Amino acid sequence: MVLLGTAIITLLGALFSVVVLVNRQRATVSTSTRSSQIIETIQRTTYVKCAANPDPAATYRGLFNATYGANTQASIYSVKYLQSSSGNPAVFDTPCPAADQGAQQIVVEVANGQGTGRVVTRFTLIKRNDVCPASFTTSTLTGQRC
Repeated sequence: MVLLGTAIITLLGALFSVVVLVNRQRATVSTSTRSSQIIETIQRTTYVKCAANPDPAATYRGLFNATYGANTQASIYSVKYLQSSSGNPAVFDTPCPAADQGAQQIVVEVANGQGTGRVVTRFTLIKRNDVCPASFTTSTLTGQRC
């Protein structure tokens, strides 16, 4: 009888562990999917010069400032501006430099799940100004980078 009780408790513990792991895996996959969608949305958006707009983060945030399904949230964690490209690695920092250098480091945070199953992912992307300078004479196709 004791052996049967121990077996049932062990089985219930294993079942609980599987449920928790499946929930966490689902949250991880959902977070990854949302992260990819957000990266693509930001990359397709026109570059927002920091000198022309004192808060480019608000513009980027407006692209996805919504809840993606149950328990999933996305937010702009930070936006830093290229200060110097002469170093290795390039230097990104706040505030906006006097002359926009044409690149921004955007950190986005995506969270999914609740409690112990909560998954939080932060990713960093570099948003480049793809507008061709006036001196560029070769024609480009729509969506093509300069």
